[in-house]
Amino acid sequence: MVIELIIDFEIKFLDQVCIGSGQPSIRGADISIAEYQGILPPSSFKGVLRKASNRVVKLVDSQWDQCPYIEPHDIRRYCMDKKGELKREHEWLKIYGIPGYSEDYITPLHVSGLKIRSVAKEPPPVYTYTHTSIQQSTLTVRKGALYAIEYLPIGTIVSGKLVLYIKTSSSDRYGIELSKIDKYLKLILLSLIESTSIGIGRYSKPFTIRITNRDEVIRKLEENHISVSDDVKELLTLLSKEYNPFTWFKGDIK
Repeated sequence: MVIELIIDFEIKFLDQVCIGSGQPSIRGADISIAEYQGILPPSSFKGVLRKASNRVVKLVDSQWDQCPYIEPHDIRRYCMDKKGELKREHEWLKIYGIPGYSEDYITPLHVSGLKIRSVAKEPPPVYTYTHTSIQQSTLTVRKGALYAIEYLPIGTIVSGKLVLYIKTSSSDRYGIELSKIDKYLKLILLSLIESTSIGIGRYSKPFTIRITNRDEVIRKLEENHISVSDDVKELLTLLSKEYNPFTWFKGDIK
């Protein structure tokens, strides 16, 4: 049997965040405001978590090591042995997916449900900045160079879920082994903390993060007789309040 451990979290942006790569515009070079309901790509936040994990692996296991690469072929070359298995020092990468595995491989950690909402639980406005580019030889607008980029304003909240799959027997096809769940939970929680100093989106914009179902997580672990260390419980408690390393020392963030 595979157990699904769900960690609900909220991110609050401390700066405006770019959510668009550029769309053709005919409105001219101005700033417009629109209402928006949408979803940020879960892969974007999972990428931030992976980068954060790369920084904190030594805090979890002294035998683990960083993987300096992102491209699949580089990871296979540097972090995997000749049999195509992750090396002992890079085994933590398996929760983010292992390059080269078959398509039916299910990663033990999933990010889902990145829904955008405002502090007031209403759809937040999206600020659309229209950009252009000038051709130096004619000092006129370059052909096709008028485009719009959307931004979410300061204070926008994004809610999401981390789903960690735990296998309870060796016959289970996917998931983290019960004997290693404490270690991987610690890695995930430390990565959530570290992610706030990395930032998200273009120009790595800062945010706070909060786990909203701390009691449910503890209850799920207890119901399935999964014991975790005091370190994991303390990290869950720390993250049950809005956390950002640059504002946390002031106390609760209003």
